[in-house]
This record gives sequence, C-alpha cells and structure tokens, in this order.
Amino acid sequence: MHLCLQIEEIRAAVFAELEDHVYHTWIPRPTRVVRRRAEATRTLAILARTCQAFRNSALNLLWREIPDLSVLFEYLLPVELLKYDSESDDMTSHLSFVSNPSVDQWDKLYSFIQRIRAVGIVMPPGGRVRKVILDAQTVLQPLVTYLSSRATTDGVLMPCLERVVYHPSWNNDLYFRLLLHPRLKELELPTIVLSRPHPPLWDPSSRRPDEVMQVFPQVKRTLGSLAPRMLPFVKDMHSLRTLWLRGDYLDADTLHHLGGLSTLTTLAFEGGYSSIEYPTRITSVNRAFPALKELLITLSHDDAHSFLEHIDPEHLEAITIYWEYLLPNAASTGILLRSYLADASRMLSLKHVTVILDIALKIHFGNPRPVHRHSMVGLAQSARYLTPVRAMPHLRTLEISIGVVFQVDNAFLLTLARSLPHLESLCFVPPFKLDFTFDWTLPVNAPNAQGDVAAVEPTPPLPTLDGLLPLFEYCPSLTSLKIAVESTFSAFNNSETTSVAHRLRTLELWATALADDMGDDAFADFFAEACPALHDFHVVLPSKPSRREMESEHSIRQPQIRARWQSVADGVSAKLPKPKAFPFTIEIIAFSKVDR
Repeated sequence: MHLCLQIEEIRAAVFAELEDHVYHTWIPRPTRVVRRRAEATRTLAILARTCQAFRNSALNLLWREIPDLSVLFEYLLPVELLKYDSESDDMTSHLSFVSNPSVDQWDKLYSFIQRIRAVGIVMPPGGRVRKVILDAQTVLQPLVTYLSSRATTDGVLMPCLERVVYHPSWNNDLYFRLLLHPRLKELELPTIVLSRPHPPLWDPSSRRPDEVMQVFPQVKRTLGSLAPRMLPFVKDMHSLRTLWLRGDYLDADTLHHLGGLSTLTTLAFEGGYSSIEYPTRITSVNRAFPALKELLITLSHDDAHSFLEHIDPEHLEAITIYWEYLLPNAASTGILLRSYLADASRMLSLKHVTVILDIALKIHFGNPRPVHRHSMVGLAQSARYLTPVRAMPHLRTLEISIGVVFQVDNAFLLTLARSLPHLESLCFVPPFKLDFTFDWTLPVNAPNAQGDVAAVEPTPPLPTLDGLLPLFEYCPSLTSLKIAVESTFSAFNNSETTSVAHRLRTLELWATALADDMGDDAFADFFAEACPALHDFHVVLPSKPSRREMESEHSIRQPQIRARWQSVADGVSAKLPKPKAFPFTIEIIAFSKVDR
C-alpha cells in the first residue's frame, strides 16, 4: 500500500469522492437529497471489506446516513434475536427482539451509532419504501435506556446526528427522544403535498385544494397526532439550518422560536390547518426568519399568503412556489399568480423565483384518457399578471412553469429585459410538452370599435422572433429561454441582427407556424446569428392553428408546419459550430386534434 493511503485524513478524503446521491428533480430549490445511490453504497461496503486499513474510513462513510434505525439491528445483530410481524401491506412490518441483546452487542451497535449523521430518506415520487416499525417495548425502550447511559450532560442520545427526514410511521414518543435532539441542523417533518409517495393520491381536477385532505384521512389523523407531541422538541432546537414542515406543526410559541433562529437559512413551508395568526412584518418588533436564504411554499391553504406577509428575511435569495391549483380558466390562474408574485417582490434581494407544478397535476395533464384530459391553454395579455417581477432587479432565474402557456408581447419583453439585467434563465411555458392551444381573445368575426369586422386583429399578439432580441441585448448572461412566440418578424432585416445571445444554450419555443412570406433559410440565419452558442433547440406546436394560419390564403396542415420547422432546425444545426462535447440537439413536437 502506498504510504499516503496509510494516513487516515487522506483515505477519508479519497473515499468521500465516492459519495453519490439521487436528488429530488421535480423541486429544484431547495436542494433535496433523496438517497445515496446503490452503486456508492456497494463500493463503500467493498472497501470496508478490502483491508483493515480501509475499514474504518469506509465504514464512517457507509454509516453516515441510514434510511431507518432498523438497519442497525438487521445488519449488526444475529438474526436469531429478531422477529418480524408483517401487516397486510407487504411493505410494512414490525420488528421486535426475541431476547435482549448482550452488553457486547449493545456496545457494537453504539460504535456504529456514533458514525450516523443522517436518518431517513425522502419518499421518491412514484416510489414505495419498505417500512420497519420498531417495537416500543422490546426494541425502542432498551435502545433509549442504553444510549441514556452513554449520553453526556445534555442528554443527546445520538450525538453525531445532524439530519433527520422524519417518517409518519415513527409515531411513538421514543422515536422523538432518539431523533429530535436540540443540536439537529436539518429536519424534514412529515408533509402531504411535498412528500407524495405515489401520485396521484388525490383528484387534481378538484378546484378546492382543501379537498386534498379528504383523500388522506389516515395521513391527516397521523399528522394531527404527531404535531402536538413534536412541538416541545422543535422548540428546543437552536441550531437548525434547514427545516421542512406543515402549518399544522405551528403554534404561536413555535412560530416565535423558529422565526428568531439566526441559523435557519432554508425553509419549506406547506400550508396546513393551523389556526394561529401570523403577525405582519409591519407590526412585528423583530424580524421574522431574518437569516432565511431559500423558501419553498405551497398554496394549499390560505395561510401561505399570511406567512409571506409575516416573514422578513434580510437577504432572501430564492423562493419556490409549489403550484397545486387547477383553476377553471387561465385568467383565474393569472390573478392568483400575480398576488403571490406581488408578495415575493417585497423581498428585495431575490435572485431566483420559480413556480413549479404539483407532481399530481403533471400526471393529470398527461392522462391519455379523454374523459380526464385537461388541455393546456395560452393566457392572453399575460403581462398584466407578470408585472410584479419587474420589481426584482437582481433576478437570475425566473421560471414560471405550470399548466399555462403565458402569452406576453414585444413591449413587455423589452421592459422585462431592461429591468432584469442579470437574468440567466427565463421560462414562461409548462414543464412538459403536451398538446395546447393559444388564446386569441377576439373571435374571427368580432367587430372592432368602429364596427368593422374585416380589419379585426387578435389581441394581444405573441412576441415575434425579433421581439426576443432585447433579452439577448440587455441580459448578457442568459443561458436558457423557454417562451411562446409568433413565428414571424415585426420589422426584420437580416443585416440588422445586432443583438447576440453569446451564452444562450437552450431555446424552447412554443410557436405558431412559420410566416409564409419568408423562406426557411432566413429563419435559420436569424437563429444561427442571434444564438451562436445554441446547443438545445426545441419547438412545440399547438393542436389548433392561430388566427393568421386560419386566414392564410394557403391551407396549412400540421405536417407542413412541422416540416418547415424541421427544415429551419436543420439549417441552424448546419450553420452552428459543433463542439464534440456538446452535440446539437433538435426536437420538433407537433400536436393535432387526433392526439386529443
């Protein structure tokens, strides 16, 4: 063995590079670890068995995080001591001891308990996790008794434990004593919407979000039982940096305690049934949640607004709004969105604003059965609903990705680009590519103010392709743009393409048919010149033609529309440099009424 590998610190650093985790992808912020990858676990286990020199370093990492306390007994105690009683659910069982472990066996367990930094795993969307409930009398109580005899003066039973993802099935008070100690740094308490085990667990076509609870009677009862018994433990925590919780867990004293923590920088708040009143930041003597940097908030209950009015962080950088509503029309969605964006705009240091769709609603939109299908539509005059974002000058990320296609115009994009010079990512389209229609607010034969029917134009228009140029000019750091456009130019001359998006790598256009007064090469030249660093080019076409397409002298069918866009994309690919590390990708998606 090389001499350097005989040094514990060097081995620990080398083995730490083997750590690899699965992260929650649907919720981008705050970062949420789901579990360690199986490959990393296997590699660390192999290293622990390789030689005595590697053993300690590998075991420290291997046991740093465990999914459940049950693994201590299943892997470290003789199988003869263990007894399992399975429930009707094949994923749940109870573990008890046939006889009490010996002192040596308890000491062996303790040597591994000292390595544990994290207990619990996030329930992955669409997944199921085996649950082993520890028997209180034969397992939990002896464990607490033994650890109490080894505890220091502060009474913490697992002194190295820093992170807990608390599972609702751990509803015995002895679990609280073991896991919820005052020095915890990260705590994820049970939630409902943010921890859906296998969506959809409720009917997302419901227009009252409170009805979600009617589908979770058992979960509601469990959380209702957990909340009041957890509060004393939460109120003793003074080192929390990250916290996930429901409003149900809060009373006035707990809110006051958490709001005063100088360490709490990340908070995920799921609306609940708490009856407490949230003091507004204007009436509060001290700042509430002063150190908060990242906030995730759901809209399932009215207390979300009250909570946003209550917090007063000095430097909040990121807010993620978890969108659970399926409203009767796009305008209602816009009104609700505007109210939350207005609340967010009061946080003057914001760098990232993200609105993401509930995972259950995603499945609902993608349901292939026509009786359950809910088509996505455009929201005309979207600028009136998005206006608050212009008051966030430090924004780097603005991604509003729900079940609505936002239709802004050239004037709004110009104002937005000038207001947000640091913008790096902009998204005004849904998170998945499904059939949709644009909203043309005036019917074909609607008269104008003078009663003239023939001259009527649909309002408001989508931004034209050259309407994107201000974003390229005033937002030099822009790397990703996903937006709905009218595939034409308001005033285009090929030699006047002066605004260049030097860093733009991803361009996703929810687009109309290409204007028939220009050739495909002209469009390809525009994209190649304006987006020289482009790597990913996506075009999504609606299932219903636009007014311009319907009034065209030539009948335009969906295959023709798609073929022209494909020709343009191929032309862009041919004109752009092709670094081997970043191959150019093209995706053209066209929907028709048959798809519905």
